[in-house]
Amino acid sequence: MTELITFLENHWEKVTDLEVREHIEVSNRDRDEFKRDYARVIYSTSFRRQQGKMQLFEVNSKAFHRNRLTHSFEVAQIARGIVDELKIKVKKEIKTKSANTNTKEYIQYEKNIEKNFSKMSVVVETGSLIHDVGNPPFGHHGERVLNKLAPDVGFEGNAQGIRVLRKIEKKSPQYNGLNLTYRTLAAIIKYFVAYDKDKKKFLYKDDYDELSNKFEKVLKNANLPFRTIDVQIVDLADEIAYCAHDLEDALASNYFTIDEFYFRLENNDTLEDEVKEKFYNWIEDAKQFAKKRTSEICQTEDYDFYFRRELISTIVNKLIEDINVITVEEDFQRKTGTKNKEELGFKNYKSLAEALKKTIFDCVTGSDNIMLYETVGTKVLTKLFELFMNDEYNKDGMLMPVEYRWDNHTSKKEKTRKVLDYISGMMDTYAVEVYIKHFGEDPFNVKYDREIFKDSQQEHSSIFSGLKDSFFSYIKKRK
Repeated sequence: MTELITFLENHWEKVTDLEVREHIEVSNRDRDEFKRDYARVIYSTSFRRQQGKMQLFEVNSKAFHRNRLTHSFEVAQIARGIVDELKIKVKKEIKTKSANTNTKEYIQYEKNIEKNFSKMSVVVETGSLIHDVGNPPFGHHGERVLNKLAPDVGFEGNAQGIRVLRKIEKKSPQYNGLNLTYRTLAAIIKYFVAYDKDKKKFLYKDDYDELSNKFEKVLKNANLPFRTIDVQIVDLADEIAYCAHDLEDALASNYFTIDEFYFRLENNDTLEDEVKEKFYNWIEDAKQFAKKRTSEICQTEDYDFYFRRELISTIVNKLIEDINVITVEEDFQRKTGTKNKEELGFKNYKSLAEALKKTIFDCVTGSDNIMLYETVGTKVLTKLFELFMNDEYNKDGMLMPVEYRWDNHTSKKEKTRKVLDYISGMMDTYAVEVYIKHFGEDPFNVKYDREIFKDSQQEHSSIFSGLKDSFFSYIKKRK
């Protein structure tokens, strides 16, 4: 296995060629290119819209849950934490190998390493903030619905994010997109694979072809396709956030107790007994911390809060500390399209991270609230797609903003892509509002629709009743 410092130096050399922009710009100020990327993202429309796209859905609760924006900030914090942890490990490696740390060569070497870590920290933070900008309303369920509705062109959240940043966002009248550096853009390219109906993860064909061509021209120290060091960190940070923070929201929403959750983990055959025992100890330590804290302030009702915070903090820290260089499996190479033989990954807790995500998913998605939300999402997205694709009702796309419209020369695939661009950019609440505007009914009141819910065997009207004053109640007031 390659030493961490050697691994990082190899990857830093590869991404050096990507520190340029797609379109040449002349800057009036001497500014760091990656900090310019960060600023462009923060002030972009698609970044702000993430606040209206929920991370964990619950229709009939007034409790505040994470949305895509808060999730992205948490992923960014975890990504910076990973960079800090890697820096600590690298410094230990260097000091162990170096006999004399006072030479000019060593001091310069250390400065170069510090510079690379500094760059990487900004890039992964920006990458974390934009990694979900392509996600549609109604989360991953909405992603699957839109992909099913448009098999000729496909829809995928990560691929849509690249499209948003390169072609939909606005920065200058001279070009489309934010014109980020290639390195920042590559920080969210998890799958360098062209769209195919049989693939679940991909890039859109035009973006794949264009980026392949452009990367080939600028890359001197690496061959395509490869996953950059930055996207590896963003991907791991996103995974840790799912493991920890979605668990926190699920516990706070009483989808299950921690004992019920651990019972499921304990019966997971893919999880090693040693790892199960360690996770059990984390739970017990968090319980002891919460007991001590609540006894000190004499407020037993705060026990659950302190328990959740301590457990989630432990999970995040333990998973970050576990990250190191690992061998890439062939199945992962096929899935992502990467030629990397080694990447950053979980050395001891990979099975735990996977088990945590799966258990949370299985527990939460079986909830009637989640099923209801996804059912409404299916109806809203399907009906909106149909009406915007209808030439009689939406001639030349005139019912959509001007940037999404078309003319007689627009191909059907281009038209489909424009409709997907418009719908996927909507916040959850806005999608429902547009639905009400065109169909004159609240989707939470709608009855079973055979054409949309072909696989369903039950009438949903009884489930929908009583939800008028729910998550979207404010829309009713605007009618």
